[in-house]
Amino acid sequence: MAESLRELKELFDLKDADLRTYSPLTLAYIGDGVYELVIRTILVKKGNCPVNQLHKKASSLVKAGAQSKMMELLEPDLTEEELAVCSEQTSGTIRLGVISSVGCSLLPQWLKWFHAQYPQIRFSLYESDTYQILEKLHQDRVELALVRSPFSAEGIQKVPLQTESLIAVGHHSFFSEADTISLQELAERPLIIYRRWEHILNQTFRTLELPVSYFCVNEDARTTVYWADAGLGIGIVPESACSLLQNPKTRIVPISDSLPDTTIYLVRREQAYLAPHTKFFWEGLQKHCKR
Repeated sequence: MAESLRELKELFDLKDADLRTYSPLTLAYIGDGVYELVIRTILVKKGNCPVNQLHKKASSLVKAGAQSKMMELLEPDLTEEELAVCSEQTSGTIRLGVISSVGCSLLPQWLKWFHAQYPQIRFSLYESDTYQILEKLHQDRVELALVRSPFSAEGIQKVPLQTESLIAVGHHSFFSEADTISLQELAERPLIIYRRWEHILNQTFRTLELPVSYFCVNEDARTTVYWADAGLGIGIVPESACSLLQNPKTRIVPISDSLPDTTIYLVRREQAYLAPHTKFFWEGLQKHCKR
C-alpha cells in the first residue's frame, strides 16, 4: 500500500501537505469523498445486486442527515482538535437567493425550525425575481435559491416545495357578495399584476375573448399586494402573499375560472458541491415542507 501511494504521488507530482492548514470546507469535501467510498464498500460487501439498487441505497446514506447521525456515534472517540473541526460543519453562512413573495411570507416560517436546530448557521439573502436569481445561481453568487414556476431548469436540480393557486385580493367594494370572482368580472375591474403573470393572464383572457386593461403591471409581487391593500384595484397574487395584507377591508377571493397554479421550487446547480451546513438546509427544508 505504501509503495502504491508513493508511486501515485510521483505520477501526479503530489507534495506532502499539513491537513491542519486546510479550510473546514476543503476538509468537508475530502470527508464527503471518503464517507461515500466507505458506504459503497459496505454495500458491495453485503453481496451482489443491481447497480440501480446500490445507487438508491447509497443515496439514502450519503446525505447530511445520515452523516450527522454517524458523527454522533464517532464523537466520543474524537480528539479536541477533531471536535473543533466538526463543530465548524454546523456553522457558516448560506448564500440563498429568494423571490420577494417567498422571502417576506413563507421563508421566515420555514426558517424557524432550522434556526432552532442549527443556531450557528447564518444567511446571506439575495432578493430579486426568479430569472435574476437563477442567473446568480449559474454565476455561483448564490448556492441555493427559492424561485417560482415557470422557468427553464437547464443545468439545475429542482425540488418542488409548495404549489399555490392565484387568487384575487382587493377592497371589498370591487367584489360582489359571491364567494368567488370570474375572469369576466376581473376583466372589468382595475387589475394590479406582477409582470411574470402578464403573459399567462393575457393568454387566458384572449382564449375567453375578454378584453383586459391593467391598472398596474409591476416588478415585485409585494407591490401588487400593497397597492391592492390600499384600495387601488384588484391584485392577482399567490395565496401565500396574502399574509402581507393589513387592511381589514381587503377581501381575499378565489378565482372561479381555471388559472395555472404556481409552484415554489428549491433549486441548486447540478453537480455543485454543497458545504455541510448548506447541505443540512437543502435536505432539511425538503423534509419540512413534506410534513
